[in-house]
Amino acid sequence: MKAFEEFKQNVFRVVEDQLPLADFEAWLYVQSELAEQMHIDAIYEAFCFHYGKRNANVEFTNTLLPYFDQDEFLLWKVKANLQDVIEGKPTTERILYEWYRTYDDKLGFLNSLGWYVSELECMEFTGLKRNEILDEAKESAADLLDQILRQEKGNPDFKITNFKYPQ
Repeated sequence: MKAFEEFKQNVFRVVEDQLPLADFEAWLYVQSELAEQMHIDAIYEAFCFHYGKRNANVEFTNTLLPYFDQDEFLLWKVKANLQDVIEGKPTTERILYEWYRTYDDKLGFLNSLGWYVSELECMEFTGLKRNEILDEAKESAADLLDQILRQEKGNPDFKITNFKYPQ
């Protein structure tokens, strides 16, 4: 089932714009082990999907993401996005902005990292430099990821929606 796990990770990466859809398609068509697992609905849908159509990324997400557990995807997404912020990837500001707009009670702990967007927007008034703000965001993201990994390690049924930031 290793091939299916890799398939799932790549679907998640496409949904989060970490893997171009064309790269996923090219990867998929050379996966002989997956081709032998077409009895699994998600794999069948991926092989039948029309990758060249208009709005293919949205359709891909709408078609394939429902085959996976939402809690599993959310946990993967939060951890992957935190890692991207820590590594200073080009998606950092998009991620911070997404967290800035997070008002979900269950993921509200991400909102505190989103406030770095306000600091970036107000740099000219605060005197802070972009790299200083992003370095602080990296430190906060690293601390949060560490806390999530600790809670996940201690609980095999861990869900990101049950995460409690230690006081």
